[in-house]
Amino acid sequence: MALEYNEMFENFSRGWTYYDIGYFINPKRTVGISEVSMLGELHNKAALIAIFDMYFNPDPLVAPESKDFAIEKLEQYIDIYKQRGYNVNIIPENFYSYLTYIMMDYFLQAYKSQNTKVDNYTVDLTKTTGYKPQFEYGIDTRNPSRTIRSLSMVDKLEYMKSILIQYGNIDSLGSANEKTIYTSKFNVNEYFYNYLLMDFNVFTLPKKVYDKKTETFIDYTKNPFLESDKETRLKEEISIIKKYVTTEDRHKYFR
Repeated sequence: MALEYNEMFENFSRGWTYYDIGYFINPKRTVGISEVSMLGELHNKAALIAIFDMYFNPDPLVAPESKDFAIEKLEQYIDIYKQRGYNVNIIPENFYSYLTYIMMDYFLQAYKSQNTKVDNYTVDLTKTTGYKPQFEYGIDTRNPSRTIRSLSMVDKLEYMKSILIQYGNIDSLGSANEKTIYTSKFNVNEYFYNYLLMDFNVFTLPKKVYDKKTETFIDYTKNPFLESDKETRLKEEISIIKKYVTTEDRHKYFR
């Protein structure tokens, strides 16, 4: 089924500021992390960033005491979401809380891995996630004798975005590219048919799948030689319509 065309996406995709990472596409509306006022019950607009910091690069003063402690807390939170009917494969009505749920589920898998190390309140997720952060180091103003590490806001938001797109199967409008969509879906021509007709660029990123054998997140991509007949046919159909039909009249061919 094709995603319904929304003309507002054309404006949303035209460049954002330093703290924006684009907008995530809800089939009914768009959600921008830096623009929303609520991310669900008891969550403010900084909820995703707070969760990311807590489990990716925790402050030593509030860091998880151990892997087991972090896993226990994450499982408690996720159980609450599951009792409300949340599932990583189904987008519920409350899209805001769903983004939070995806982030928690990602970190739960990461902390369960034997490759994740928690030592002296420092977490190392490099081997598990494959992500090699460029930390900046400085003096903790609250305790000058201690050195702290931090991740720039841009790197932090970009990594959060990759988690939601590649692990959570959420689609995003580009933050600095006009009419650009990022996705990890395989059926691009079918799902984004209307947007491709209207000259949107759709970039497919590898899916991030947790491999229980290696206990790491691995990239999972579609074999280009195994593209379905339907995807091939739709690609040709889109190309022909764009060649012979003006942009103003292409809405007549929306699916």
